[in-house]
Amino acid sequence: YLQSDPDVTKKLLDHIYTDFLNLKNHGVTYTLMGHICLAPFSSVIVGEMGMKKPVLHLEGPSGGGKTMLASLAMSFFGDFHDHFVSWTSTANAIEKEGFFFRDALFLIDDLKSSVVNQETVIRTLQNYVDGHGRARMKSNTSLQKPFHIRGLLLSTGEDFIDDMESVNGRTILLNVEPEKNTAAGYSCLKNRELYRCFIPLLIKQVISQPDWKNNFSDLINKKSAEFHALTEGLPNGLRISLNWALNFAGF
Repeated sequence: YLQSDPDVTKKLLDHIYTDFLNLKNHGVTYTLMGHICLAPFSSVIVGEMGMKKPVLHLEGPSGGGKTMLASLAMSFFGDFHDHFVSWTSTANAIEKEGFFFRDALFLIDDLKSSVVNQETVIRTLQNYVDGHGRARMKSNTSLQKPFHIRGLLLSTGEDFIDDMESVNGRTILLNVEPEKNTAAGYSCLKNRELYRCFIPLLIKQVISQPDWKNNFSDLINKKSAEFHALTEGLPNGLRISLNWALNFAGF
């Protein structure tokens, strides 16, 4: 993270509003921004509120800009030089890497169901949602330390897995249109080094409010009830409602 003075902060916020949120249609960028802002509070959501974390998956054709979107989102949490974990990695490798992203966004890039082992995807997502890793026994019968993704999961791919209600019910699936806002894209690449100033400012703003955890929880419960009125009768309607309520609270 980086510290910033008021002039840099104003420049950054103006840029996010003018360029970052206009990279794609607002249905995509507003939801992505909600996911970014929710990530620093992952431990509170799981631990103190007892809620399940959602997955955000950006789906679209190759060359449509979904990986660039995800890369810019990760720039809010560090300088990764576009080096990210891929879905072609093993589940063990993905979970061990994700363990060190506590209260941060964690990106797994480039899901192609024709190439990636579906069992890897299902296991990774289920353990992420459940908040635990897969236990493995050593040769001396003691258990190895299990790892799981402790941050908020962001995924990209040309498609997604089918017929898994337990996974799909915890996933916000966004279709990323191939059309590009080139001017906004260049501006984002130029200013992405400033993104690391944003999260400390956000955390300070939130936790400086009296009784913020109760207010945060009340907002999530209120929006979940509102959204459930729209999803009632759908498979996993309650889960879908909570996913979007959490995203709304982040935004």
